[in-house]
Amino acid sequence: MYNTSDVLHSEEKLHSTSTTMYNTSDVLHSEEKLHSTSTAMYNTSGVLHNEEKLHSTSTAMYNTSDVLHSEDEEKLHSTSTAMYNTSDLLHSEEKLHSTSTAMYNTSDVLHNEEKLHFTSTAMYNTSDVLHSEEKLHSTSTAMYNTSDVLHSEEKLQSTSTAMYNTSDVLHSEGKLHSTSTAMYNTSDVLHSEEKLYSTSTAMYNTSDVLHSEEKLHSTSTAMYNTSDVLYSEEKLHSTSTAMYNTSDVLHSEEKLHSTSTAMYNTSDVLHSEE
Repeated sequence: MYNTSDVLHSEEKLHSTSTTMYNTSDVLHSEEKLHSTSTAMYNTSGVLHNEEKLHSTSTAMYNTSDVLHSEDEEKLHSTSTAMYNTSDLLHSEEKLHSTSTAMYNTSDVLHNEEKLHFTSTAMYNTSDVLHSEEKLHSTSTAMYNTSDVLHSEEKLQSTSTAMYNTSDVLHSEGKLHSTSTAMYNTSDVLHSEEKLYSTSTAMYNTSDVLHSEEKLHSTSTAMYNTSDVLYSEEKLHSTSTAMYNTSDVLHSEEKLHSTSTAMYNTSDVLHSEE
């Protein structure tokens, strides 16, 4: 673990997996390599980006301003979803073999996008801009925003992913065999993500924020909030958890075969981790 500004960097290696998180300005960079799935969550301005990939079902609830977002997403057999915003804009693209649904809000807006089976997507913007191009055998997802922006792109199964941004930006690249999920928020928001069967989740925020990343074989659930909030995360079977915050913060990282649970808060708060 190391820090460049007021940021915690954590890197994990689990069963042919590796995760790198770091920040360059007020931005979090996350890179994941793993045999099963990878998830990156982060926020760029006042916008929430949420992406879920999984073999069974996943549900994410979160809020970006004073808004609650609830997402019930079912991904079956090689699916990916990309959500992103450019200014107050949503780009939505649908590709799919089965069914996938993503719902989220950037300002007071709901974006829905579906992607599945043998699809590729290129998304980019011409101002403080992100250029993203995807090539893949199964599905690909790109999430990013064009202002104090986050660029994220994911590739699955014989795929490659490049995430980067042209201003105060997050660069993340993920390589993985199965699925990937990204959730993140930029204001005082609650992020919750559930992954089942070969999934991993990374959650973190770029201000007084909690960073948590999960790798696991069975199921994982992370619930937390970026202000005076309780963070709870559960890991089961071949999982590891890293939790930490970028200001007066608790840095904790766990590697374990069975289960782990961490609850903590990012301000004058109780940090407990099992």
